[in-house]
Amino acid sequence: MIAAVSGVQKEVLVREIPDLVIVEIPGYNIKYDKNRALTILRLIFSIPKILIRVKRENAWMRRWARLERPDLIISDNRYGLYAPGVFSVFMTHQLQIRTPWGVLLTVGCSG
Repeated sequence: MIAAVSGVQKEVLVREIPDLVIVEIPGYNIKYDKNRALTILRLIFSIPKILIRVKRENAWMRRWARLERPDLIISDNRYGLYAPGVFSVFMTHQLQIRTPWGVLLTVGCSG
């Protein structure tokens, strides 16, 4: 098993699963503010940076998948971690992803 991680996630996995092979990749580095309005502004202005990061991480994943030939990719909120021909799972910890535009653009699970 191989994990592609960065930052705190890397520290936790190295400590908890010492035999795990780690590949370090850059994070999205999203900044949040205590003020909701400032957080929304920061997120809006971060969109180009996030999209560039997603595109770069997908290019990296495609190259890596061609070399390593994984059976499965599980992505924990990493939008670019998928590759053609490899079964990929996108995992999120949010039951309902809220947007600043209200109910019309709120994504979630019903049950």
